Order: sequence, then C-alpha cells, then structure tokens
Amino acid sequence: MTKKIIVKEEACIGCSLCLLNCVFNHEKIYAVGRARLRVIREDTLCLARPLVCRQCENAPCMNACPEEAIACDEDGLVTVDESLCSGCGACVEACPYGVMMFDSVENKAFKCDLCGGEPSCVSHCPTGALEFK
Repeated sequence: MTKKIIVKEEACIGCSLCLLNCVFNHEKIYAVGRARLRVIREDTLCLARPLVCRQCENAPCMNACPEEAIACDEDGLVTVDESLCSGCGACVEACPYGVMMFDSVENKAFKCDLCGGEPSCVSHCPTGALEFK
C-alpha cells in the first residue's frame, strides 16, 4: 500500500501554503484554484480543514470513469492518465471527498499525485497539519 497524506485538522491554521506550493510544484504558477488539494474554511468557527486525496482502495472516481483513465497501481496510488480523459466530469461527481479536480482550460480531470513521493504540501506546512505516512 502506498503512503498517504494524513491530515491533522486541529493543526491547520488556514495559511494556504500547502495550496501555493502544490500548484507551483505542478504548474509553476501561483493560482490556488489549480492546486490538487483544498482547504475548507468554516468562517463561523474560524477553522480550516485541508482536504486531500485519500487514495481510496476501491476508488469511486476510478469506477465512474467511462474512459478507464483513472487507475490504481500496485502500490495503491490512484492516478489519472490525462491523455485518456475525455473531460466528462464523472470522476469529479463520484469523489466523495471533493478532491478530484477538473481543469476547464484543458478539459481534463486531475488529482493529487503525491508529487512523486515527496508531497510539496507536506514539506511546506508550517504547523505539521499534513504528514506523509
């Protein structure tokens, strides 16, 4: 089984450094809307909560994809082959955690790929709210 990003919600301060470093690592721009994770802010309580791909064993996104563009490798990493993606959005709708993303410019689905084993979001989290285990 592959390592996963573990979230310690109580440690998140909502700084968004995880988002900025994620998108810069992948796209070389700073645009949090293109990050492969989300930070949900609950304004009434001043709380923030990171949402990351859970690398589901029986991934709903994978099962929903009519093009078989989403696969789970032998280590348990769920990946999107963007060259096979038709842009239908079924995977985005199927993800129960809201972390399957859709690029409306490229018309392709994308998600966390664990940065090749060194997640940028984890290494730049100042409070340790994200761990890679």
